[in-house]
Amino acid sequence: MKIRIIREKKIEAQRFKMPGRNSDFTNVHQPPSNPSKSFSSTLNVFICRQVWESIHRHAEIDMSIEMGGALLGLYGEDNGQPFILVTDVLHQPPQYSADPTMVRFTRQFYDDVEYYMDQLKANNKDILRLGLYHTHPNYGVFMSRTDEQTLKGIFKAPYQIAMVVDPVKREDGVFMMSGQKVTRQQGFKIYDTPKPEYRLHQGQTLNPLIARYNAHLQLDPHRQITPKIPVYTPPNSTPPKTIKTTQNIDKRSKISLRQAQKHTTTPPNSPTTNTDKTKMQVKRLDFIPKICPLFNLRFECRTVTLRKYVRPVKTLVDYYEFPMMLFFEQALVQQLEKQWHHLQNKKMGVLALLLGNSCYDKSQNLYFLELTSLQNEDQMPRSANLYKRLQLLLKDHGLILKNRLLGWVFLTENVPQPLYPLYEPHKHFFKQKHQMGMIVKMQQDHMQMEDTQIIAYDPDYQKAFEYFQHLFLYRRVY
Repeated sequence: MKIRIIREKKIEAQRFKMPGRNSDFTNVHQPPSNPSKSFSSTLNVFICRQVWESIHRHAEIDMSIEMGGALLGLYGEDNGQPFILVTDVLHQPPQYSADPTMVRFTRQFYDDVEYYMDQLKANNKDILRLGLYHTHPNYGVFMSRTDEQTLKGIFKAPYQIAMVVDPVKREDGVFMMSGQKVTRQQGFKIYDTPKPEYRLHQGQTLNPLIARYNAHLQLDPHRQITPKIPVYTPPNSTPPKTIKTTQNIDKRSKISLRQAQKHTTTPPNSPTTNTDKTKMQVKRLDFIPKICPLFNLRFECRTVTLRKYVRPVKTLVDYYEFPMMLFFEQALVQQLEKQWHHLQNKKMGVLALLLGNSCYDKSQNLYFLELTSLQNEDQMPRSANLYKRLQLLLKDHGLILKNRLLGWVFLTENVPQPLYPLYEPHKHFFKQKHQMGMIVKMQQDHMQMEDTQIIAYDPDYQKAFEYFQHLFLYRRVY
């Protein structure tokens, strides 16, 4: 069978004056995020101010993971000098791909881009895919080897670029192909314009997640779809039975859904052996089947990276690198801060029992703890002794709350360092590995969640540990 090769359609640049020489564009300048960057001699890049601001807003939603989106616009030429106008952007929801070291643009996202492009082309057939942007939170503007491979393989046309944004350092820059190589970081300019064809366009979407993260798109309530959110696993890899820790703990201490999947165990009721202590311990728990809030469209989650935690000792390194995922309802933060506000003697601190559910998401093969409510002390504390206060709390409510008891939380202005004095009361009253104690630092009547320290007790090794590096704050949005 003969195969006829069809030549790829060549994109011709539209001839009109570029910003700076054209009265249709005003306030053309380099943004404060890259004031000293040089410009490419082969392609000038201009970004609509609305698009540039939208990109930075999206990047700041969660600075613990890489975010990204698609850049759309026009390809022009002015006196032989090629340039592009980035007039539109589509942000990928973080639920599609949440990872501290990479962002993966999914098939669902490219379907969303295609739907938006169809609307733009109805008004201007010259709209093109100009490239992608992604974030590097707190580690600078550069192109990794994976980024370069993506640019060379997919966006290698002379008018296409890659944009990298660091929302922590508030820096950004663009990269493009020059022959077979990726250029060094290049500068760009932003502009304002009264012309609607050069500004961010309004549109519609059928995807509720796209509508949530793209303010310029309205959701069509009569035709909305449920987006497909795949879980990314590296090619040619199989999840290990135990946690491999040959890799170093990420220097930015960001959570990874890939890591979370590595560190989950087998589903309930699956066969286990006596030598597999992790599985044996998990099997003792009564898990509730439930969709993880990270993958549930009705919830919004924020990752809290804990500043203080203890690395596992060498003998336990394969056993605990990433304990069970914790989801802390945001309404509980307000309840605890209110109790603190009404506390007369701040030195006593606020103590409460944590209640919730041990859950298992079968579709994602993830185990997680859902902290949903509190049990407070019945009367004002007369002693700062945590052991006695926990004893009294559990004596009054322990039997009633036994099935939902996930641990305790203690608010204080002065967190004891080290936490060893708190290990004894914890392991005396809380014998299950999934039960934890949370010590939260208070500052100006607010909980400093990043300064939270979490301890737990492992009955198999008969050791207390504080290896928790992350937790999630979540709330129901609809």
